[in-house]
Amino acid sequence: MSKSPGLFIEAKSSSGETVLKRFIALENARNLEFPLNPAEFSILHTNHGLAGMPLLVTPSGNEETDSFVRRFILDKVHSLLVGKTGYFHLKIGL
Repeated sequence: MSKSPGLFIEAKSSSGETVLKRFIALENARNLEFPLNPAEFSILHTNHGLAGMPLLVTPSGNEETDSFVRRFILDKVHSLLVGKTGYFHLKIGL
């Protein structure tokens, strides 16, 4: 049985409240080199979307994977936070 390729996302507010917890399937799956620990990013989400680029807090250990995850946040994750504003801590991994 093959496992569906995708990434698990958890977003917490600056107060520690979980605001998003979801698995997102990848349409164009690539071999991503993730360690056991997820990559962690910090973002500022406003009523108009993301303010700036996601800030890498804890790298995955692979620069190409970190770049892919940053783009993934911009393309897929931030739209799931519409209606929520503030600083969010994201953990993203397999």
